[in-house]
Amino acid sequence: SIRNFTESQLKFLLSNLIMGIEYIHSNKIIHRDLKPENILFDNKGNAYITDFNISCKKEEINSNNDISGTPIYMAPESIFLREQSYGVDFYSLGIICYECIMGQRPYEGDSRQDIQKLLNENNYNIKDDEGISDLCQSLINGLLDKNPGSRSGSQSGAVELKEHLFFKGFNWELLEKRKYVSPLVDIIRHSKSRNNNLADELFDQEYCNRTEEIDEETQNRYKQIMEHENNVNKKCNSICLYILRN
Repeated sequence: SIRNFTESQLKFLLSNLIMGIEYIHSNKIIHRDLKPENILFDNKGNAYITDFNISCKKEEINSNNDISGTPIYMAPESIFLREQSYGVDFYSLGIICYECIMGQRPYEGDSRQDIQKLLNENNYNIKDDEGISDLCQSLINGLLDKNPGSRSGSQSGAVELKEHLFFKGFNWELLEKRKYVSPLVDIIRHSKSRNNNLADELFDQEYCNRTEEIDEETQNRYKQIMEHENNVNKKCNSICLYILRN
């Protein structure tokens, strides 16, 4: 299971991811594979979204046979091969939030069929008796809404999440300028020290220091996003949220 985050730590992580999703969606692109393994941190504790291998524009998704993604983080509409839109990223974000604050995923399954059965049988919301504030519950449960039409973010995208009362008083402009002091720094430093051998295994220095080569078509499609993330891709100090797992 993943290390439990405090709500203040979750808020900072979530704010970073919301900003990233907002930028991706503003370029008419759906990420489709948001998960802890695709989150990188710089040495100041700022989080970035990476790995756009299966990202695409909405009109390029063939809902009848497109099963791209990691099943445990896929939205119900992706799992059941229904019409998919930007909301699939918000659902994946909800899974990540649940995992961070609860220390475990809301459900487990090895295949798309396993997840289909679980989603048909249950709703996976945070309950009132689980020690999480009402506002935090509201935000996460809204992201985990199985109905994409009523899911948080379905009306006005990332702006809707930024205006949620969970973020009341949060200075988004300060975050955009990277002037917030990240509450994740100590966790990341501790994890890097505690998992030094694992980090060496997962992140080869030569690999982390190079910019991944991509074909011309992909380069043109994601040019703006890759430029935005260029500094992250070149930082060998970046560490994946995966390493925070026990």
